[in-house]
Amino acid sequence: MTASSYIVFSYRGRDFLSVPARPAKLKGIGLRLYKESSTRRRLFKAAIRLGVLVGVDKWIGREVPTPVPKHPSFDFESWLEQVHRDLRISNLQVVISFPGQPGRARFYVNLLSAAGDPVGFAKISLDSKNDRCLATEAQALGALARYEKFSFRLPRVLVEGDFNSHRYLITETMPVNAQPVAAKWETIPRRCRDELAGISRRFQAVRQLSWWNAFCELRGEIRSLAAAIDSWADQEIEVGWAHGDFSHRNICRVGNQVWIFDWENSCDDAPLMTDEVRFAWALQSRKMISDSVKAASALPPHLVTPSDPRKTRDLAFALAFLCTRTQGGIVCGRHWSQIRQRR
Repeated sequence: MTASSYIVFSYRGRDFLSVPARPAKLKGIGLRLYKESSTRRRLFKAAIRLGVLVGVDKWIGREVPTPVPKHPSFDFESWLEQVHRDLRISNLQVVISFPGQPGRARFYVNLLSAAGDPVGFAKISLDSKNDRCLATEAQALGALARYEKFSFRLPRVLVEGDFNSHRYLITETMPVNAQPVAAKWETIPRRCRDELAGISRRFQAVRQLSWWNAFCELRGEIRSLAAAIDSWADQEIEVGWAHGDFSHRNICRVGNQVWIFDWENSCDDAPLMTDEVRFAWALQSRKMISDSVKAASALPPHLVTPSDPRKTRDLAFALAFLCTRTQGGIVCGRHWSQIRQRR
């Protein structure tokens, strides 16, 4: 059974959340599953919750026949029928959320049983760039699932499929009561980083790194950092497995159990400082928008030590890798001169 109509909640012309118009209880479940990542989204979620409670949610949202009205070429009902076959479940309900970044060609689907219990979490790609991201995540989760000594958990891959010439990935759902870890580089993130990096830690020639060619394609945008990297290109550096988007937003816990998710930027030959650097600048994410120079230069002092050439090199390579994965990496790469001169 599929919903006959959906209510889509939008803010300033951008869709954030879509839920079946009926039954009413799914609206509350959808709000619990909707993971806000900013103050604006938290306020938006609170407004919707209040509207649902007083019965005016249809005045806040709009009722539509498809949960993804801004992607009219995507046949959502046909995709859902395919998922029914994938999971061998005949009756699924859905709650759909959309990325916060404008223009990102994807959306997310929380799959629920008829009773409203979580069944899986789907990422759906709408272009080739997101296809590659989902392929990377599926490969990483599959490879890392073979290791049994981690103190943290990763979501299991349930389905990796294709629809409309693009990919989708369904993984195990995070527990509804999961809470993000503190926004501090403390015991939990440091321990998880060390465990992850340790499984493939080694020295490798720079020009043989799997991401080297991708970095070279960015030289025109990050000239200062590229020049520094070129001076070390004939060396070997220490590498290991990195998450690649390691921040407090992608680490959560349920009691004593730690979960790490969103493995789309992961790599098994990333510079060892990668995840610590990524975690550090995630704490500066708002400044990245308002003052990118200040944010790029605000890395913790222990990561920026101009008097230590080896540490300077390790930081440069961590930023070089992150340039190939995130816009924040490119921001830091553009301001490498200011970063390395910091005292």
